[in-house]
Amino acid sequence: MKHLILLATIAFLISGCASKIEYVDRPHEVLIPTKCEVPMPMRPAQARDFEGLKSLAVYTESLECALKLCRGEKCDKIK
Repeated sequence: MKHLILLATIAFLISGCASKIEYVDRPHEVLIPTKCEVPMPMRPAQARDFEGLKSLAVYTESLECALKLCRGEKCDKIK
């Protein structure tokens, strides 16, 4: 019985140290996926000569530009 009273007294004294949980609402950004309306550039035919590699480089730059436009960034495409 003494142990029960001692345990109840300690629990009562310690419960005063517990703080109330406080919830704080903070605004945060929620990203919503949207479909990109930028047209896909045409892929060049595979070639292993200089002109084929040049057209592949232009295609790669076009893809980068399309991706930047979808993300809302400015594109520095050279035509």
